[in-house]
Amino acid sequence: MKSIILAAGFATRLYPLTENKSKSLLEINGKPIINYIIDKIKEISSDEIIIITNQKFYLDFLNWKEKSSYSDVIILNDGVSSLEKKLGAIGDLLFAINKQGIQEDLFVISGDNLFRYSLKEPKEIFEKEKKDLSIFYDLKNLEEATRMGVAQIKNNLIINFQEKPSNPKSTLCSTSTYFFRKETIPLMKKYLEEPGSKDQPGLFLEYLYKKVPVYAYQTEKKWIDIGTFESLQEAQAEF
Repeated sequence: MKSIILAAGFATRLYPLTENKSKSLLEINGKPIINYIIDKIKEISSDEIIIITNQKFYLDFLNWKEKSSYSDVIILNDGVSSLEKKLGAIGDLLFAINKQGIQEDLFVISGDNLFRYSLKEPKEIFEKEKKDLSIFYDLKNLEEATRMGVAQIKNNLIINFQEKPSNPKSTLCSTSTYFFRKETIPLMKKYLEEPGSKDQPGLFLEYLYKKVPVYAYQTEKKWIDIGTFESLQEAQAEF
C-alpha cells in the first residue's frame, strides 16, 4: 500500500498565517501538522509515504524534510504556483499516481487532519471487506456540517453523500481520509474527465459511492479539520 498526503492547497481562509506557509506545516504546540499525520501513517506500515505539494511551498517542504526524521518521505511538486491554476484534490492525487507509477492500493489523507484514532482497524476492515473505505466522525452540529462532506450510512455502507450541503441530512462528516483499492484508480481518471469542480476530495467520494460500494468507518475519537482560526485554536488546546 502507498500513502499519499494531499498538501497542495493554498488555505486562503487562514491568511495571513498561510500566505507564505503551507497549512500542513503550521505548528500545533511546536510540531507541524504533517508530522502528526505521518506518525499515524507509520503505525500501519505503509511501504511508501508521498506528500504532494505545489510550486509555492515545495522548497519549504524540502527544508522541513531535511530537518525532520522522515528521510524516507517522498515530496512531489505539482508545478502549480497560484490558486487559479490548482489541479484540485483528485488532480493532485492522479499526478502523484502517474509520477510514481503507482499500481497498488492507496491510503489517501488531506494534509490538514489531526486525529486521535488509530488507522490500524480501518486498514484491517479495508483488507477484509475488499471495498473502498472512508473514515467518518460525527460533529453533532448541523451548522458545522455544512462545511463538510456529509453521509448517510446503512449496513456500514454509504447510501448518500453530499459535499458541503446547505441542508445536511446528518452530522456524520468525512474526515478526508480514505483507503482506495487499486481497481478504483481508473474511476479517478474517469471522474476527472467529467465537468465540474474537482477541488475537494469529498466530491470524488460523492461520485464514487454511486459506482461501487464504499465502506463507512465511524470513529468517536477526536478529529479536527484545520480549516479555520477557530479549529486551529481547538487543535492547540486538544493536542
